Order: sequence, then C-alpha cells, then structure tokens
Amino acid sequence: MMSPLHSVYTEEGKWNFDTVNGYNPVAIRSDKGDQSLAKQYRILLSPYITLNLTKDLFWTTRAGADIMIVDEFGFWSFMQPQGNEMRGMGENSNTTRTLMSITNTLNYIKTFNKLHNVNIMLGQEAQYTYYKRAYLASSNYPVEDMPAVSNASVPGSASTYINRNALASWFANGEYSYDNKYYLSASLRFDGSSRFGSNNRWGTFWSVGAKYRLSAEKFMERTKNWLQNLTFRISYGTSGNSEVGGSWFASQDLFGFGYNYAGIPGSGHDQFGNPDLKWERTAKFNVGFDITFLKRFNLEFDYYNHRTKDMVFAVPTSYATGLGSYYKNIGELENKGFEFNLAWNDMIGKEFRYNIGFNGAYNKNEVGSIPTDDGIIHGATNQLYDNAPEFYRAQNGHAIGYFWGYKTAGLFQNQQEIDEWISNGNGVLQADVKPGDVKYYDINHDGQINDDDKVDLGNGMPDFTYGFTLGFDWKGLDFSVQANGAVGQKIVQTYRNHANAQANYTTEILQRWTGEGTSNRIPRVTTTNINWQFSDLYVHDADYLRITTNNTIYGTEIRKDLDVNVPLIADMSSDIFSRP
Repeated sequence: MMSPLHSVYTEEGKWNFDTVNGYNPVAIRSDKGDQSLAKQYRILLSPYITLNLTKDLFWTTRAGADIMIVDEFGFWSFMQPQGNEMRGMGENSNTTRTLMSITNTLNYIKTFNKLHNVNIMLGQEAQYTYYKRAYLASSNYPVEDMPAVSNASVPGSASTYINRNALASWFANGEYSYDNKYYLSASLRFDGSSRFGSNNRWGTFWSVGAKYRLSAEKFMERTKNWLQNLTFRISYGTSGNSEVGGSWFASQDLFGFGYNYAGIPGSGHDQFGNPDLKWERTAKFNVGFDITFLKRFNLEFDYYNHRTKDMVFAVPTSYATGLGSYYKNIGELENKGFEFNLAWNDMIGKEFRYNIGFNGAYNKNEVGSIPTDDGIIHGATNQLYDNAPEFYRAQNGHAIGYFWGYKTAGLFQNQQEIDEWISNGNGVLQADVKPGDVKYYDINHDGQINDDDKVDLGNGMPDFTYGFTLGFDWKGLDFSVQANGAVGQKIVQTYRNHANAQANYTTEILQRWTGEGTSNRIPRVTTTNINWQFSDLYVHDADYLRITTNNTIYGTEIRKDLDVNVPLIADMSSDIFSRP
C-alpha cells in the first residue's frame, strides 16, 4: 500500500520505500521488479481413415491427440518487502497434459424399397489422459537481475503431481424409419473408467426413442396448405457420469510422501479408498412435439424429467481415523421442467426478409435422498471470511447447494422496537442488542436465535431462462438483435473479512445505519461480526437481461483497373444493454 501523497522516488532519484508497509508498486513493476511469465504450447491432431467395405458398409478409424505444455515462471524481486527479506525468490512450474484417443466404428446404412431406412453402428473407443505438474522454488540470490531459479542458493519447496485417467467404451446404435413417418432408435453402451473401484468399474447405459410424423399421413393431406409438420417425440434412457470426487483417483487410497519429521522421512494417508464407488446414473425421460404451419411459424416443445441416483459425495467420518471424509454413492437428484422454441420467418416484398424468435426453459431442481443421519451434505466452511460457518448445503427436499442462513426483519431503529420485539417472545442474537443491530427472525419462536432458525434463502440456479431474436436482411444489409436472460436465481455477496478487525468493507458500508431511519438493511459498524452472521443480507437477486446487436453488410466493389469483383464484408457487433 502506498499513499498517493508519497513520491515514487526519493530526492536522490532512488526508489522510495518509506511507505506504510514498505511497498512501492511502481518499483515492483519496473524492469528489476517482480516477474510473472507464462508460455503455452499446444498440438492438436485428428487423423482418420474410412474404408468402404461394400456400398452399404463403412469402417472408420479416428485417432486423436491433444498435447499441451505450460511453462510458468514467477520472481519475487528485491523491490518488495517479502522478496527483499529473502533476497529474492524464484518459482518455476511446468505442466504437461496429454489426451490420446482412438475410435473405431462400423456403419451399415441401407434403404429397402425406398421406404425402409436402416442405420446401424457398432463402435469401440478408448481415451487416455495424462497430467503432470512439477514445481520448484528457491531464494537468496547473489544478484538482483538474474532471476533464474538455478541461480538462487537456498532451495525452497519442490513438488510433483501426476494424474492418469483411462476410459474404455463399447457401443451400439440403431435407427429405423418407415416412409418418413415412423422412427425408432435404440442404443446400448458399456463404459469402463479407471476412476472407479474394481467392483464397479464398468457401467451399462441404454436408451430407446420413437418419433411419429403425423402430418405425413394421407388423412392429413387436407391440412398441408397450412400445416406443414406435426411430429411427436418420446424417449427414455440412462447415462453415466464418471467426473466424480475431488481427484482422478476418487475410489483409491491415496498417500502423500515427502513429509519430514525430525529428519525422518515419511508418508501420510490423504484419502480413504472405496472399491464400491460406481458411476453416477441419470434416467432421462423426454416427450415433445414439433409444429410448422403457414410455412412461417415453428414451435418446438419438450417436457423432461431427469432423475440422478448414486451421486457421489464426501461423507463425513470420525476424525479419529485421521481423515474427515471419504467418497460414497449416496445422493439422488431430480431435475424436471420444460423447454420451448418459437420462430417466425417471413418476407415483405421480394427482398426484405425478417425473423422473430423466442425461447425459454423452466427447471425445478430437488435433492431426493441423502441417507445420512440428518439427510444433509454440509457445505464448506471458511468461504465468505476466515472461520465462517457453512452457508450452503445439499438437503433432502431442497435444491442442491441452496443457501442456508437467517432471515432478517430489518434493523432495530430505537430501544422501543427492541423492547417490543423481546416482549413478543422473539429472541435476539446479540448479547447486548442496540439500535442499528439486525433483527433475526425467531422462526420457531422459542425466545432464542440459533441454527434451528436458519432457513432456505434460495439458490444459484435460475427458475426460468429465456432468449429472443429479431433480425432482417435487405439488399446485402443484415441486422439482428439477440437477448438472453434468467430469473429466479440468487447470488451471495461478501462484504469483508469479518475475522480481521482491520479489513476493509465494500462501499456498501457507506449506506450503514448511523441513526434512527438512516438504514433498514446495512447495520451499524461494530467491533464484532454479530450483525454479519450469514443471512439474507448476503443474498441478492441475480436476474439479468443482456441484449446485443450484430450488423453485417455484404457488397461488391468493382475494381475496373483489375477487372475483378471484390467482395466487401463489414461486421459490427456490440453489447447495447446488460442489466441485473
């Protein structure tokens, strides 16, 4: 920190470090100041070969490689207090990530009697991911301007981190249609992941679907002048998720090495293994329809109900074991709702074409079953500020990750309000409550405020998302407006690190209570955080609407000197409105 009243340089022209805490940000950013460098290299390859075994039978082999190398370097220079105290500190990390894949498919595509269409595919796929990170740090440099880590004389920390993940799959898919009216599909796949224990490494997933194009029936011919398409769809199936746990080895016992106690090397147990850990499974039901009429209007509508079971959570265990939790399949989650898309396309005259569209989606999210003693997966602590209790959790009957805290009724404006509140049997959280303090609702009306009074304050997932488009093109001029938004979700704001009495507030503290009637939301400033226990004071509506435009002009410039036509394209995009 440096006061703007202090000079960057001393009278002798040297850097001025006579500041509040010895920092001079201009010096730190000079040629001999701190350094932060990063280089990234990436290679992408996707070769393939297709063999036509017969006119209806195809074999395709596709390989893939995605290799990325990141080299990062940082230097704490002599120009900052910590760096000067250590005579500089350099740190260097190298990260390598390699993704390799191979896919083989056999396709049979055939049409019989111009009515029956068959598409059958058999396939196999394997993926292997390798991730390695190496970190090295050293300090005590003999000179200021040679920051290579190897030039330092005092070794610091050194670590390596390696992850490996393999996925193997066998799959089959079949599609059949008759006369462009009736459609059937089915799929089956077997997936194996190294993330899971030996008892449940493989998962089996399947799906079936059907579609009926009613408008293609002969008895619907009388409607073809105004109804071009009416199709009904239905499907049911299962899918799996292997991205579970806090690492790529969620089912395995993990041990950390490199520990040093009184000069004796050792290792520590970092994670309990669970050989019964298995895939998260989601059963998906969808039903919907498509309509096109007047050759201009299109409507797509879908209802869905997705139920996920065997969700993986970190289950608490006794600290006497040396660890706090282990991963287990225990949770269920339901997502259900609907989606729709409306579109109108038309022309005015022969050259002016316009389109209007609107889409929306409603979703309800609810945790189904968590078989713990209290039916809760507790959220992390120390998130909003140091030593802060949990403020979010997963609980039976609630949205996943909902915000859990006190509901408030404003601020006490005077002593009379305090006396009336208490005389009505309501509890107060403050030991010595005063005007300007927060009124916390006593939900169970037992005369005290505690965890039993905390309630569901909302969650970060929107109830409804929407979007609309408006566009036209005319004689090479293309203009469109797009908008998207969401309603119903909440967001949490933290105001300061309440565990640190010297920590700064956000500017919202300027709206605090300073006397009767001055505020009914932001409490008075105190030396404790009793008025800042997690409550709806932290929770805000996160509804938003964003509107953007895109203008494109197409044209042709005739270059007579070259006797050619040169296409002209001007693309102009902008954000014209964005508001929470």
